[in-house]
Amino acid sequence: MSFEDLKEHDAFLPEEAWGKDDLHTRVSQPALLLLALLGAAAIGMMVLGDGGTLTWVGAVLFGLFMWLFAAVSSAGVDAQADHVQALSEQALSEQALSEQALSDQALSDQALSDQAGRQQADPGSHEGGP
Repeated sequence: MSFEDLKEHDAFLPEEAWGKDDLHTRVSQPALLLLALLGAAAIGMMVLGDGGTLTWVGAVLFGLFMWLFAAVSSAGVDAQADHVQALSEQALSEQALSEQALSDQALSDQALSDQAGRQQADPGSHEGGP
């Protein structure tokens, strides 16, 4: 996919949010360390089992390791997606507030300009009384 295709499908944060947050992984590092130890133990059991019962226990543990690794990684990806979504919504709301403030300022400037124009057209009239 091209950059334009990805941008069209909202795969990126709004440009206003680029570089504003540290997007480190949300995957649990201690859980991954424990899983790595489980995987290494399972491989060791399969090698040392030499085709016997220990090999099959190691194979079952390795299957459990793979399933748990996928679950922990998926949870981290989901947490990261939620975080990026929150950042995107925050950037969009800040952009909307900024646009609203600019619009309000433009309306205020226009009202002041109209008032100044009326005072120049009718110099004898004063607001606030006789």
